[in-house]
Amino acid sequence: GGGGLNVAAVPSPAAGNFSKTQETVLQFRLLDGSTFRHQFAIGATLGDAFRVVQGHLKGGVTNLPESPSFSLKMLHPRMEFTHETHSEQTLSELGLSPSATLILSALRGAGGGSSGAGGGGGGWRSWLSSWWSGSGGSGDVGE
Repeated sequence: GGGGLNVAAVPSPAAGNFSKTQETVLQFRLLDGSTFRHQFAIGATLGDAFRVVQGHLKGGVTNLPESPSFSLKMLHPRMEFTHETHSEQTLSELGLSPSATLILSALRGAGGGSSGAGGGGGGWRSWLSSWWSGSGGSGDVGE
């Protein structure tokens, strides 16, 4: 199917209204490489996004423990969001509105052992890991 959302097809004065959108659409790339999208109301927080992802991973259960074992990364600009640090901030405050793609990343030291989806043949995960750890980066974060 086409699904064409011709957002930037014709520039017009009304394009300024686009920033006042009433929702944010996030696409999440999971550890197994699959993706899903979710639409959030204006004012939604990153904590809401973490709950949606946890629910998706657990088959729809949303009343899960507070601390997920993953972070959410954005490639451009390169940022990493954690539940502990960013859950109270709105998607808009974090620059994720009106839309963004976030990539799940297992937290270091998280006792991972998730069945199936998180493990195994790291193709894009290996690339992301090496890219994220600084190849070609600005080196602004010291270790």
